[in-house]
Parts: sequence; structure tokens; C-alpha cells
Amino acid sequence: MPIPHGIHNLVDLLDAAAARRPSGIALRERGIHTTIEWTYATWRVRTYQFADWLREVGITPGEPVALLLPNGRWWGTAFLAVLANDATVVPLDVRATARDIASIIRAAGVRTLICADTCRALVAALAEHAVHIERLLWVELAEDSSFAVMLATRTLSVLPRRALRHYPAVIIYTSGTTGDPKGVVLSHGNILIDVYDLLAMLEISSHESFVSILPLNHAYELTGGFVAPLALAATITYVSALRPDIILAALHEARMSVMMVVPAFLRLFMERIRAEGRRRLGRLFTVLHRLCYVAARLRMPLGRLLFWPVRRMISPAFKCFICGGAPVDPHLLWDFEALGLTVLQGYGLTETAPVISVNTLRANRIGSVGRPVASVDLRIVPCEGARPGTGELWVRGSIVFREYYRNPHATALAFHLDWFKTGDLVARDRRGFLYVVGRIKNIIVTEGGKNIYPEELEYAFAGLPGVKEFCIVGVREPGAGERPVAVLVPDREALARTHGADHTAQDHALKRAFAARAAQLADYQRPKAVIIREDVPKTATLKIKRSALREELERAVRHSLQDQRL
Repeated sequence: MPIPHGIHNLVDLLDAAAARRPSGIALRERGIHTTIEWTYATWRVRTYQFADWLREVGITPGEPVALLLPNGRWWGTAFLAVLANDATVVPLDVRATARDIASIIRAAGVRTLICADTCRALVAALAEHAVHIERLLWVELAEDSSFAVMLATRTLSVLPRRALRHYPAVIIYTSGTTGDPKGVVLSHGNILIDVYDLLAMLEISSHESFVSILPLNHAYELTGGFVAPLALAATITYVSALRPDIILAALHEARMSVMMVVPAFLRLFMERIRAEGRRRLGRLFTVLHRLCYVAARLRMPLGRLLFWPVRRMISPAFKCFICGGAPVDPHLLWDFEALGLTVLQGYGLTETAPVISVNTLRANRIGSVGRPVASVDLRIVPCEGARPGTGELWVRGSIVFREYYRNPHATALAFHLDWFKTGDLVARDRRGFLYVVGRIKNIIVTEGGKNIYPEELEYAFAGLPGVKEFCIVGVREPGAGERPVAVLVPDREALARTHGADHTAQDHALKRAFAARAAQLADYQRPKAVIIREDVPKTATLKIKRSALREELERAVRHSLQDQRL
């Protein structure tokens, strides 16, 4: 879909939306006891008042300005106000540590930090990391705060904007699953083109209602959960308390039709549906769900007929969940399909603004990550360790980022001419659907020279009862190759129902079930150790940090060998 005439940057989207639907609800914050709503006309006024304040305090064009705000109406207002001054946004995660925030502030050369009054302790902790911030601007989140009153007294003046599509809009620091976060510079055009490509593929309109729960400092939610509804002049509902009951109530009240989610949310949501189904129908729910699962695999939408009350309970207007951010178990997607709930899996990276491909309502092939968006060229390049038919995905086009901020060496390594090397192993079928096999850096090379794809092994163990989270990593031993090691996070509540409350008994049962499944694999593929942990290191989008987990396990191996020598 072409970018509409007159849209040159992201702030233009707000002007267009306010002209189209001035009295339409733009932003809604659903709290535990209260709900706050802003129309598009109100949001536009607040944004330009905020922008005027920023200009007065000295924000300059091109300056990187950091945002430390929770999801909500003030996040979007501050974001657009910074861009209205032709400055660049550096979004920060309010759940990050002071150390991580300090490293980003230093790397980006941030002089101005806009932060919520709820983050005072976190900001105070930055002093311990020798961070110098010239301008610290506080935002009081309450609707009747002195900050809101101060903004309301300012004149509404639309600042002249020079920023065009090729100007940088955001610098997003990667989540750091590799242990080496880098600042990805995305232009206004990168994001606009990806958004309009996405809207054209998904065929969604201004009548949609979005609910946002994922962190806006990530490109996935920024593009799909913020800029996309803004481009449609649709409504965004924020859930301030991430409690399951509050989220469910918000989905229903907002008549949610589209929602960006990650696999961890889908898993927890399915557990909630199953628990409620068992409470109401007992064993009958399980029997019906299994029947509809088989029917869904046979392309028979029986679940839409039998489980329509489930969809209505979630939202009368439900259209689809859009899932990304991490690999998702296909069995989980079929579980949703069995209930008549559509999940569209997509794929992308921060460096591609971020969506490269996505399934659609007309063409949803579970197990794939869909077909590519219109504005990207793909190339699958054979590489060492990849099996025939797979290779590293290279992409180019107007959604691809320009550089890693202040890191020319990393930028040079990421490109071959104008092709961005994603580092992902993919395959493509005859109908153009992409399948992500895994990450090149995750391949486990055994002492015998065999290549193991951890992501494929994880699919082999998908659906193992009593397992909440699961990961396979390659652990290198001194003087030897890598060994596949399985790390399991148990679902204690589920195991307690079948094996009692004793954790030792639960762990034994879990290992027996795991061994039975592992026996079906080739010998070199079988994990050589099974480690049960109550938690694993994760990113803000709940993606397992494989590198951090691998380092922990390798340290444990080294210490074990030292103890043996002693």
C-alpha cells in the first residue's frame, strides 16, 4: 500500500488522524479502578503543547532524546512531541536495570531524558553509573497533575518540521539476547513503509480496536501496536496493570479486534482458557477441544461453531492475534485454531522496522511466518552447516535500517553491498511462505562434526505435559565439542494435579517423559543432560536469552571440573 499523499513523517499521521476523526477515541488507559480516554483532537493538542515545551527547554533538531515512560497516553505524546522538534527518540525500557539504561544513554550520547514520575528510583540509581544528563524532564502521569495543568496553559503552535522520510526517527537498542546490544537507526520512511505494507496485507481498517500490552521500546509493538493504529486513526487501549483479569476485562470492554502478542502471552492465555473451560465444563471441555484440534488440522473449522462463547467472552469483535518477537510452537497455534481463534504468525527484526513477512487472514499457513511484505527483496544464501533448501536470509529494500548508531564496524559486518544479512536460517516453499529454521549462531556442532538445530529439536519436544518453558543450548566442554543440553522450566501447578505436590517426584516424572520423547531422536540429537530450573534469563519481550543461559551452564561445567580436580 503506498504511503498517502502528504505523509512525510510519523507526526503527519497524527495530523491526518485528527482531521479524519477529531472526536474519535485515540487513546484509552484501562486501570484497575479508572479509565482515561483521549480523542484524536485532544491528543493532537497535547502533543503540540508538549512539543512547544521541549522546544523551549532547548531540544535541537537531530538530538537523541531518551524516553523512560510506561506504555500509555504520555508515551505516545512524548514520542511524537520529540519528533515534532525534528529530534530522534531513544526509547528505554522502564523494567530495565539502571546499569543497562546507563550503557544505552552513554552509547547514544543522550543529553535529555524524559521520564515518568514513577521512575524516580530508577533515575536516581543512574548516578551510581557515572551518567551525566543535562536535561531531566519529569512527566507526572496523573490526569490532574501539575504537569498536565502546565501543558494546558501553553499555546498550541504547530512547529515547522524539516524531517522527511529519510530522516532518523528512532534509535532502538536491541534486547541483547546476544549480549551485544546495538543501536538500530530507523528512519521515518522505514517505519511508514513497513506499516502501510502490513496494513495492506492484513486488510484491517480504522474500525479496528487495538489493545497494547507489549513494551513500546521494541520495534514490534512500536510499529504494529502504535504506528499502525495511528495510521488508521483507530483506537489503542493500554492496560496499566498486567493482571490476567484486568487484561481480559480490557479486551472485552475495548471490543478488541487486533492485538500484537508474543508466544509467552499466547501460552499463558491458553492456560487461562483451559482452566476456565475445565471449571465450567469439566472433562467435556478437554474432549471437545481435542476433537476440534483434529478437525482444525483437517481444515474443518468446527471450533468456530462449538467455541463461539469463548471468542465472545474475549471480545465480540475479535479478528486475530498477530504473533511475533520469538519462535512459537505450532502446536500452540493449532490449539488456538481449534477454538476458532486466529493467530497470524509473522517474522522480522528490529533492523527491518521490523516486519519482513506475516501470515494473513486469507492465507494463514501455521508453521510458517507467512509471505514477505511488498517492499522487501529476499535472497536465501547457502551457508556452512545449512542443509539443502535452507540458507541465511538476506534482505534489502526501503524497510531496512541505515546503520547501527556510532558503530560503523558492526554496520559493515551486517551488510553485503546493500543486502542486510539477518543471521537467520530459512526455507521457502513453492507458494512463497517462509519457514524459519533457526539462528546461524545457535547451531550446535558436535565433536563428531554433526550439526544440530536447537529450534528444530525444541519443536520435537513441543507440547510435553508439565513444561512451561523449554530451551536447548549447545554447551562446550574443555577439550571437546558442543553438547546439546535441555533446560526445562516446570509448570508446577499442572504437575501437582498429576504427580502431587512433591517437587522431587514431579522432576522425576518430567525427566521420564522427556527421555521417552528423546528416544525417538537420532543418537547425536539427543540432549546429553536435562536441567530443571524454576526460571531462565529473558528479554523484556520474554524471549529466552540463549547466550546468557549458555554462559551460565558453561561456567557450571568449568566449576564442576575444577571441583573434580580438587
